[in-house]
Amino acid sequence: METKVTQQDLIGDLENFPIEVVEKMLENQYKQNGKKDVSIFQYLNFTDIQGGDFCWEDTIEGYEFWNDVIRRKNLMCFLKDTQKCQKNVYIFGDEKLYENVIKSLEKRGGINVTNLIGDGGGIYYIDPKTNYIETCSQLDEKLYNVITSTFEKIDPVEFVQMTLQEIADKLGVDVDLLRIKE
Repeated sequence: METKVTQQDLIGDLENFPIEVVEKMLENQYKQNGKKDVSIFQYLNFTDIQGGDFCWEDTIEGYEFWNDVIRRKNLMCFLKDTQKCQKNVYIFGDEKLYENVIKSLEKRGGINVTNLIGDGGGIYYIDPKTNYIETCSQLDEKLYNVITSTFEKIDPVEFVQMTLQEIADKLGVDVDLLRIKE
């Protein structure tokens, strides 16, 4: 069900909100209770289940994400997260980057329930129904062909590993002055 948000919908508590944010709010509302009602958010933009709407905690993005976007108006958080939430992707297993294969899919919302390690065999993808990270070899030809022809191939993210001392040295500060924030 697609409902387009227009400038006329951006009134009340939604004034000055980007249309893309409100559309994503309505999409989550629909997933949880089967309806899209922008008037609820116009009245109180961060309404929850007590307001007759839905629970922010139960969205893929989670409560903290929506708190940042709606209450703190952190739109960069929204733009960055909507890019990583694209789940119709697959990654070829890579023996050199095995840990990064799984971490890349986890950053997109995949759940590693079977403790896969991305050891270089087959492809890894997020099951669209369960959000579980799954693997498939070329032996399962039918599934392998469906995924590789309908999902987007991505490369695993290469993570940088550094000690706090190395970071401090690069920044030219004492290690005791570092504070890590996300």
